[in-house]
Amino acid sequence: MMVFEGDAGKIANRADMNYQKRFGKYPPFTAIDKFMPNDIVLRESVAKKYAEYLASLSEPLPNDDPPDRLY
Repeated sequence: MMVFEGDAGKIANRADMNYQKRFGKYPPFTAIDKFMPNDIVLRESVAKKYAEYLASLSEPLPNDDPPDRLY
């Protein structure tokens, strides 16, 4: 479970929605792990770095899941 500091949740959610509008899919679940690998608290500064990273991409990130995964 992730804990959000201040407006971190809103910032990350807005970044995810902007990414979805640009590429037609949500970013992979592990995209944010690049910025907070060992922490369960999403701080505002980390959320801003994550948003800047997603905004700087010129093509979508590869999916997390292998194509044959069943749910």
